[in-house]
Amino acid sequence: MCTSYLIDENLRKQVDLTKSLADSIIRKDEYALNVSLFSVGKERGDIKAVLSMLDKLIRDCAVLSKCKDAETISCFREGAERLSSMLTASQSIKIHRCIERAWSAVESNVSAPLVLTSLCAEIAGIVR
Repeated sequence: MCTSYLIDENLRKQVDLTKSLADSIIRKDEYALNVSLFSVGKERGDIKAVLSMLDKLIRDCAVLSKCKDAETISCFREGAERLSSMLTASQSIKIHRCIERAWSAVESNVSAPLVLTSLCAEIAGIVR
């Protein structure tokens, strides 16, 4: 992935977007979260990639909330660490389930903007 990150501009954009999503969640800024989700676009591949990266970040958050020295798999350890100090493992699991439902809905041809708006509202409701 490191080589791909250096070469692939789209991957860099997706990583940056994932970091922006994490920062929005940390700040509890629903508007910024929604704007970031909308900037993913409508391409299923891009949506899947960003949701997958966000899901890995949330997974890291849950793991780090239990063990600060745990290995991480996401692209933004610092964000996962900050999230782990504000979210419980239970909240992380709820967000993970929301991300899974969102991806399932996109795969089922539900309108991507509607799905991402719903995901934003669900995450905002969990982190309040």
